[in-house]
Formats: sequence, C-alpha cells, structure tokens
Amino acid sequence: MRIPAAFAAITLVLCCDLAAQAPRDTATLNQWKPIETVTSKGPEGLENPDTLVLRNGRRISAELHNTRFLGFIPSRGGPPYLVLAGRGCGECDAIEAVYIQSPSGRGPRPPGLVYYGPGVWLSENGTDTTQHTRVFLGHCLPKMTVGVVWFVNIRGQTDVNDRKVRIIDLSADTLRVRDLPKPRPTDDAVLPFVQSSACQELQ
Repeated sequence: MRIPAAFAAITLVLCCDLAAQAPRDTATLNQWKPIETVTSKGPEGLENPDTLVLRNGRRISAELHNTRFLGFIPSRGGPPYLVLAGRGCGECDAIEAVYIQSPSGRGPRPPGLVYYGPGVWLSENGTDTTQHTRVFLGHCLPKMTVGVVWFVNIRGQTDVNDRKVRIIDLSADTLRVRDLPKPRPTDDAVLPFVQSSACQELQ
C-alpha cells in the first residue's frame, strides 16, 4: 500500500479558547448513533455511498463506503459530530480514513476533513519508508477539548524521519484543526487520559 504524501488541505480555524466542551449526556448522544448502514448500487452496478440510519430516525449520506461509526465529538449548540471510518470508493483498494461529519450539515463534510486511519502503511516509491499512525478520540491532551488526535511517525530504514501531531477538536462549537509545533508530544502523553477513560484509541 502506498504511503499518503500529505494530509488533506484544510482551512485552519484559529482560536485561543481551550476550555473543555460540556459533554452531552449519554441518552442524548445515543439518539444520534447510527444503528444501520444502507448500501445500494447505481444503474451501472457500481456501489453508491453508504446511507446511515440514526436511532432518532434521521438518514444521512456518509459519502463513504464500508462505513464504520467510531464515536462522537459532542456539541453544546446542536447535534454531535460523528467520527466515522471508511473509504472514498466502494470497489477499490483505497486506504481507510477517519472522517468527521455533522448530521445537521453544519461544518465541513467529506472529503474536506479526512485523515488516514490507524495502522502501518508501506511506501511504494522505493524509499523504504513506513508511516505508523495512531489515532485517539476524546479529551486526550492537556491543551485540547474533546476531539481526535493523530500521531504520525514516518520512518526510514533505521530511524524516525518525520513526526506529526494533528488535532481536530471543538472551540465554541466550531471545528478547529491544528498541527502542533515542536516540541511535539509523543503518543505516551495520552496515557493518563486513556487510563482515566477520558480518551480511547481508535482501531
């Protein structure tokens, strides 16, 4: 499999509010949970993107194939954002990616916010490099609200050549996306949050 050359381009939302978002109660969140994935084929026999049926009866197009629900990013001012995993095409070898989507249509939809999922990806360009990605959901670092954080290590044959830490979380109910500058935390920094059940690793 081919290593992605770069993350998808997005507009950074700059904001200094680091206050944690108030969590929604479990019963309210569960009403927005997908309970069924509907797949269909178009007139030429190709698979259409999945449709998600939510517990509250809403149906939304995931704009993905092989869609998996991973969790929520709760919002105080409206429905929670859905964290989904899936592929951009149904009959191809595309790498599974992590998407963030609002069931209300607020904010970016795929492919605007798409990042490669957890795993180890091998380069096909002859550079003998691999990309190792770990993805966490929740309140996972001190200076973030509830959201998703990616730890990406790009390794050569003997050592780490590049490292990235990307966060998508909420500030004032608006998605903000940022790459942390050096010195970047390692993935060990999330361990206290995982141990307290505030954060979970996505598989």
